[in-house]
Amino acid sequence: MEAIENINTRRSVRSFEEDEVPPSQIAEILRCGLRAPSASNGRPWEFILVKDQNVKDRIGYLGARSLYERKKRRLKDTKEQFEKIAEAPLFIVVACNTKKSPIFWRHDGSAATQNILLAAHSLGLGAVWVGAPFALKKHSNEIKKLLGMPKHIEIASIVALGSPKIKPKLKQVTDLKKKIHYERW
Repeated sequence: MEAIENINTRRSVRSFEEDEVPPSQIAEILRCGLRAPSASNGRPWEFILVKDQNVKDRIGYLGARSLYERKKRRLKDTKEQFEKIAEAPLFIVVACNTKKSPIFWRHDGSAATQNILLAAHSLGLGAVWVGAPFALKKHSNEIKKLLGMPKHIEIASIVALGSPKIKPKLKQVTDLKKKIHYERW
């Protein structure tokens, strides 16, 4: 798949088949994550692969709680959303070493996440960037404890990954004229 087509056709997938992601595809996706650009070549990312359903369910629950607490959404609605996401056969936790990149770890982790999402799409897999579970520090700390992460490692993102149950429709692209400014705002 050509890069521009891949970018323009990728969609967030929140509903997954039960099929396991083949190890060769996981390896290819992670290699793409490792190829992301990073500030001063800090390369602070490491990846935690999560298949344990209990752990994915707990991360999903914390995502629902975070949305409920931050945005005052109904807990029932957010819980249902994250229960579906937790059905993904694989979570990839993009974790960053803040000692290697104390200032730019979020940027570096985001670049690795985007590469992971695009690689998954190019392989015909579905994925979604999950940010809500660590939107609140207390939930982030709980996930770090659950995953046995040291204090200097932070979560940049979680990607839920698997074969899509349904292929989301392409959304209308915002008119460039509304988003582009020249020289000044």
